[in-house]
Amino acid sequence: MSIAVNCRCGKAFKVKDHMAGKAVRCPSCKHPLRIPGEKPSKGAAPPGASKTDKQRAEEAILRFEAAQKKKQRTAEDEAALRAERNKLIESYDQLVGKSGIEKDKNGKHALAGEKKTKATVFTKLRDAVGVVLGNLFVRYIMIMIVISAGVVGSVYLVRFVTTYMGNQTVASSQPKDEQIKDAYKKFEEAMAAKDWTRARDALEDVLRIDPVKVNNREYQAKKKRLEEAVQKS
Repeated sequence: MSIAVNCRCGKAFKVKDHMAGKAVRCPSCKHPLRIPGEKPSKGAAPPGASKTDKQRAEEAILRFEAAQKKKQRTAEDEAALRAERNKLIESYDQLVGKSGIEKDKNGKHALAGEKKTKATVFTKLRDAVGVVLGNLFVRYIMIMIVISAGVVGSVYLVRFVTTYMGNQTVASSQPKDEQIKDAYKKFEEAMAAKDWTRARDALEDVLRIDPVKVNNREYQAKKKRLEEAVQKS
């Protein structure tokens, strides 16, 4: 013999007759329900135990099992939340390139492993400069200054190269004797002004024009006069 059971979820199933009066769970929705009918006398409860007492005991067991499962679900949810939080922290660490975040004594967040230093005048000045340089308007001004300096430098460089090449062209068009005479004239002017550097450059120009002049008496005399003047000064 079997007993037909209908759960409130709509599931219909059959159980054996010895399950009459017992509490079972619906195989579909897992909701506890009692099998209609009474238990056989062989499996009856001990004398003095009423049907109501058995129901209360079974309901208490069901409540205990439900509480245990709820507690287990809560622990699983907390573990899942903790795992998700750890994933978020790891993702942030990968973005900032650090191993983690910790709090300093003031409760402010700081990167893990970062050395905490006391703020000094230099650190405050550095931070202030960083703020100023971080301003877009200041950056624009600095870029314009750099570009302007580059333009001015280019103009002076072109002017210098043009002047130098012009002087070289004029010098090359003159005979060597006249070039040497001009170099000696610059030497005398530099000696009169006690400009030893310009005088030395003039003698170097003489050798550049005609290296053979290094053994010339006039060149040697002027060189000696320059050395003596430098020593006296």
